Amino acid sequence: MSRKAIILGDAQGRYVKRLANSAPPEIMVQTADFSAIEASLFRSGERTLESLRIGGVGLSRGDVILVRSMSRGTLESIIFRMDALAAIEQHGVLVYNPARSLELAIDKYVSLSRLAAAGFLVPATHVSETCAQAMDSFVRLGSDVVVKPIFGSEGRGLIRVRDLDHAFRVFGSLESLGSVIYQQAFIDHGGHDYRILIVGDRHWVIERKRDLDWRTNIAQGGRFAAAELSAEVCDMAVRVAQNLNLMYAGIDVARDRTSGVYYVLEANGVPGWDGVAQSYGQKIELEIWSDVVRRLGRIS
Repeated sequence: MSRKAIILGDAQGRYVKRLANSAPPEIMVQTADFSAIEASLFRSGERTLESLRIGGVGLSRGDVILVRSMSRGTLESIIFRMDALAAIEQHGVLVYNPARSLELAIDKYVSLSRLAAAGFLVPATHVSETCAQAMDSFVRLGSDVVVKPIFGSEGRGLIRVRDLDHAFRVFGSLESLGSVIYQQAFIDHGGHDYRILIVGDRHWVIERKRDLDWRTNIAQGGRFAAAELSAEVCDMAVRVAQNLNLMYAGIDVARDRTSGVYYVLEANGVPGWDGVAQSYGQKIELEIWSDVVRRLGRIS
């Protein structure tokens, strides 16, 4: 039976292209932007029915949507996109990753709050909207913090703050812009941390390093190589993905040089895989399709 797959993301993006070009022959693939989603409720006899379409294409039970990236939009449009994906799931379409899981992963604070409640060790964090509140917490966090956008990726927009004057200027600027002030106690990882890429029941580990900068993200120039972590740390990463119900994920962890403890830094619901693919000689897009086909087999 032929199935449809819609890849949501930039049609010219390298990951979207790899997924589109490696799809199983029994799956018809097209790409679309999030703005192509439309939803309708209409009366049919005595019932109210729902129609959900992407790029003019209707979706049926057993089809699949692969979420590769979230295009920019207003708060209203982003809320609608997540609502539409959740509604699509209710019609028996596999959404990879699910809408609620994406919401949790995209929002750094809510994901760490959930993980902390489940017993995972996460960096000490404070979020506020006023400079005064942020300054009080800056001292409590040890006067050495990383200020991050609450929604962000690839290491963009991170600022390390280590003195009161710098903190006042950064926090004051964010308050004046109406931004949320999200700060975390700095984890001294010695310039290297780890990304655990999880696809279904498989995972791979890479170590990311930078010699002259604490930001190790590959998109920011970090080096990477295949690495090994203890079974305990790998299991922790797998359980993080399970807690957030992520079918595939990039879990970032770092070891504090002073305590030797591993912290969960964040969970990514639309992770890139160049580092893993190059380090292991693995075509991750084929692993993703293999997992998708396995999950589709459960949908009658």
